[in-house]
Amino acid sequence: MENENLENKPNVKKSNLRNYDENPLIIVDNTEKVIKISVIVIICLICLAVIKDFFFDGKINSMQIAMCFTFVILFRRAEAKLYKNAIVYFYNDKIIKVVDGKIFAEFEPKSIKKITKTISYSLPYFYPTPNGFTIKSAVVFLIILPILGLFMFPMATIMIAVLTFLVLILPQAIFHFGKNTEILHDMIFIQSKNGLFFNFLLSSQDDYNELKIYFKLKANKNLDIAEKKISVWFDISEQDLKIQEQFIDRK
Repeated sequence: MENENLENKPNVKKSNLRNYDENPLIIVDNTEKVIKISVIVIICLICLAVIKDFFFDGKINSMQIAMCFTFVILFRRAEAKLYKNAIVYFYNDKIIKVVDGKIFAEFEPKSIKKITKTISYSLPYFYPTPNGFTIKSAVVFLIILPILGLFMFPMATIMIAVLTFLVLILPQAIFHFGKNTEILHDMIFIQSKNGLFFNFLLSSQDDYNELKIYFKLKANKNLDIAEKKISVWFDISEQDLKIQEQFIDRK
């Protein structure tokens, strides 16, 4: 699908008269840019750790930090492929996400099962598929470990929390700096009743307003009251992933 006319044309006087086949809502997914910023932030953190060890003989083991963050960078680069040159097209009777010139997902707006606003853009393509055991284990890990850490290793726990903020939140804050748009829950996740799904980054308030109108008209859903989550990683089943992969392979 050609990446032309990426700017949305002006609406007619009454938005409910808009013909989305002739004048589709087109949203450029800039998640790839956020991932690139994330990689730059990680490299800066590695450099700071090395400088601290080399010049100030600090207690931070820069090699361990570098190795850990290198794995994070590799995951980020893999995730970036899901958002390369990504564009979402909203028509009267269909929604299409195109990634690097190939259709990633396509379904009717009336078939939308859920719309979720998330902080994280990660989808479980490069991670173990979530199941009941992993979900329970993750919840226990995320709740108990920080509490134990604050009692046993308070400074280390605080440092990990700060690093997590820098890696997960700061890139999005940098990307949205100076824009009148949501900083945290800026990812929109959409899943259809047939299992297909995708997410994309909202880069401007104008895109949000246009999307809000579209969902109300075509899917009878209110974007303002969409559920907010950190991630939808646990919302995607192994069967959903298979359906998505089969769809992409057919295309």
